[in-house]
Amino acid sequence: MWGLALAANAFLLNAAVGSGTSTTLYALIGVGGPLACFAVLLIKRTLMKKSFYTPFGPEGWSVVGLFLCLLLSALYASRADLALNVAFRYLVFCASFFFAVRFVLFAAHDRQVKIKEFLVAIMCIGLLASIYALVKGDSISEYVVRLTIGNVSSIPLSILVGQSFLIALYFLIMEHSSRLKKILLFVGIVILLYTEILTNTRSTVIGIFLGILVFLLLSYRKFGFNTYIKWELITLIVALIAFFMMAPDDLYKRGFLGFERLISGNYGESEEIRLSAWATALDIFSENVFFGIGAGNFSQHYFFYYPHNIFFEVLSENGLVGFLFLLILMGTAFKSVLRLQSSIGWLVCALFVFSFFVAQVSLTLWMHKSLFIWLSLLTVVTWDERDSVKRNV
Repeated sequence: MWGLALAANAFLLNAAVGSGTSTTLYALIGVGGPLACFAVLLIKRTLMKKSFYTPFGPEGWSVVGLFLCLLLSALYASRADLALNVAFRYLVFCASFFFAVRFVLFAAHDRQVKIKEFLVAIMCIGLLASIYALVKGDSISEYVVRLTIGNVSSIPLSILVGQSFLIALYFLIMEHSSRLKKILLFVGIVILLYTEILTNTRSTVIGIFLGILVFLLLSYRKFGFNTYIKWELITLIVALIAFFMMAPDDLYKRGFLGFERLISGNYGESEEIRLSAWATALDIFSENVFFGIGAGNFSQHYFFYYPHNIFFEVLSENGLVGFLFLLILMGTAFKSVLRLQSSIGWLVCALFVFSFFVAQVSLTLWMHKSLFIWLSLLTVVTWDERDSVKRNV
């Protein structure tokens, strides 16, 4: 699980050494990571002569179906090379992680322990990345602070830190730990929050609030809040308010004032580009309803490479056929939320909601590796809880 966590963040690891995004290091970690996990499990299974059941389910078929749509779209796309490139990247960075996580967890004796191991790994990597970014002090903008690693986009760092923040918050509030561990977690939360603010990425900030809201709603529906958790939440809220009041002034120029523009409808350049891209994607879809124009070919109709929304992207590039697979995939995930009974399941759901929201306003389909990882974990938790109920009955 630590290997998968490292592989999932290979882009940042590669950026940290300043070697660019297409080097051997990136390929070895990002592509070789999940493949190595497969190989280790297969070898262990062969040597131990142990068989285990790995359910495929509608979500598994949807992941495969979406890959086939991306791949076959090269047959009719104006730029077949772009379609093939997207299909390969989706297979390596999304589908492979989706199935690697499922494969590892269903092979494990205690899936809950393995899931916690993965969560701890993500949290630690996020904290180390935050400290590294704060020390280096790189920014991708010369006008306002947008903390990053290696002078690349701040969004990957922001996504990792946002996930780590939610995980650390969970361990602080929900897990019974010693006072020392609580203090260390609180310090880690402050560092992660400070880094998240400095990345100046609005989508991840909104995603964090949505993730927290989902977790609180799920936990309250099951147990309510006891006094101990209430006091920890109150302490955290007071600390956050004080922290935001001390935030640097230039953060408000893009971040907080950006929210004000969104509410008032007085959009800035970033918002206008996205709205225009979404409108273009819908226009393309209206003229190519069933199969779209081919994966990766949105850039042939718009000056931006992708619409910054996975649903509009798939609709325009792969039509209703591709959209159906994506809809089944996401629908299955949200349906499983209603069955979740454990706090770990609620946390995984919160992380999935976080990544799902970011995927609606940032990056392109094959870049959302974390979305497919949390989606896979969500379905595994659902299967695990269902099996547990059957065993108890």
